[in-house]
Order: sequence, then structure tokens, then C-alpha cells
Amino acid sequence: IKLILGDMLDLSDESTKIHSELGQYISKLDFIDSVYAVGDMIKHTLESIENPSISKKYFINNQELIEYLDVNGINHSVIYLKASRGMKLEQITDYLNVK
Repeated sequence: IKLILGDMLDLSDESTKIHSELGQYISKLDFIDSVYAVGDMIKHTLESIENPSISKKYFINNQELIEYLDVNGINHSVIYLKASRGMKLEQITDYLNVK
């Protein structure tokens, strides 16, 4: 399973903590292959993933991720996308639906 995650917005003072806790949780999951992250706060999630069997990639924005996927592919995978609506991950969904 590949995760495409973006920032969780509107978390105020708890944002860094919650993003880090998400990474700690993901680290414990043995069925996650890769995490692709987009946004500023989601960096804390990636930094908290300590499971060496989980591949991690960070992208500044959705377009950068789309360009990466265009070259490297993500075919034949189960993909889970999650972020606040303001992160506009539908851009990535639209790209994946075309491929």
C-alpha cells in the first residue's frame, strides 16, 4: 500500500505534534510500502517514520509529485490519499485516473 499524504490544516498549536504522531503510527504498520508527502507540516510525519521498510519521499507541491509519478510510476498499487481539503489532492487523483 502506498500512502499519498498532505498537510492536515487548521490544527493550530497541536499541528506539529499531531503530524509527528501520525508518522509514529505509520511506522508500526507492516503493510505500508511507501509514503509520498506533500506540504509543509507533513514533513514532521515523514521524520517520525522510523520503519526502514517504508520508503519515504517528500514533495513541495502536488505538481512536483505528479512529475515524479510520471517518471517513476505507481502502477498496480493500492493507493490511499489523505489530506485536508485545502491541499487539493484531487489534482493527484485526476492524474492517476488518466494514467
